[in-house]
Amino acid sequence: MGGFQLSAGHWEDLMSADYTACGVGVYAVRVSEDRFNTYICVLTLDKLYGADAA
Repeated sequence: MGGFQLSAGHWEDLMSADYTACGVGVYAVRVSEDRFNTYICVLTLDKLYGADAA
């Protein structure tokens, strides 16, 4: 999350009251005995796309 906090645009989107849900996905690939490459995806969802959408 530190990377997102350091990015003003990403952090503003994550903290926006316009979004009602957030999903986080992490995919890790072992590249050596003690090292992984990780890929992170954060998805913010507008309330219009939620279960309560009309």
